[in-house]
Amino acid sequence: METVKEFFKSIFDSYSDRVNNPFIGSLVISYVIYNWEMFAILIFAEWPIHCKIEWIQSRYYKMENFVIPIIVALFYILILPYLNIIFDVILSTSTKITQKKKDLLHTNKLLIQERDAHQKRKIADAEAGTSATKDLNDRINNLKDEILALNERNKQDIERHKESEKRSKEIENDLSNALKQSQISREEMLKQFSNEKDLLKNNLIPKSYAIIIQNLTENDKNSFINFMERFNKKDTNAVDSIRNQIEKLISYNLIISDHEGNIHVTDKGKQVFHYLIM
Repeated sequence: METVKEFFKSIFDSYSDRVNNPFIGSLVISYVIYNWEMFAILIFAEWPIHCKIEWIQSRYYKMENFVIPIIVALFYILILPYLNIIFDVILSTSTKITQKKKDLLHTNKLLIQERDAHQKRKIADAEAGTSATKDLNDRINNLKDEILALNERNKQDIERHKESEKRSKEIENDLSNALKQSQISREEMLKQFSNEKDLLKNNLIPKSYAIIIQNLTENDKNSFINFMERFNKKDTNAVDSIRNQIEKLISYNLIISDHEGNIHVTDKGKQVFHYLIM
């Protein structure tokens, strides 16, 4: 069964290749068109089959019925392509010539329009020449007047600016002098206040405490004040503030150290602290 299918398939493929061939296809089409009556009688006539065959044999078994379709097929595949090329060349040349004529006409039209526009421009310039010159002169005169006005305004602005600078320098000098006077007055007041404060302290502080305070350096005083502030806040590390002044403060009986090494503040130390922060 497969062999039969393959046989018919090979016949069909072979026939398809032949029909697709340009010459075979052209030959078949030209033969059918040239002998159309034979195919019409064969397909549509209601004659007996033997009558159709006799009619076809008597009329179409001639050499010309085969030669003419062959000539037409050869003409179609061999000569017609070259004729098409010739026609394309002729049409292309004609199209180019026509396009050149159109371009030339368009160019001439543009040149004419340009020339007309140039002439109109000349005429317009000639007509507007006097008016334009007058307008230009008027504009120049207006600009000169504006420049003079601006120069005058600039001079006035410069004068005002100089006057403002002079006034600013005077105000600056006055302020500077006033500031110097105020600084001198402030320094004198602070000096006087400091003297009065020291005098007041010396009168209020007992002599024994005043001697201790005089023997303490500024660093000793600041360290002792810092220590007392932290000590009053129950800071266990307050002694770190007087690590370098412990022996000196003990010598003045401001603090004491017990047998366990703990530091305690004496009444004298509390009193000195009170006097220091006055």
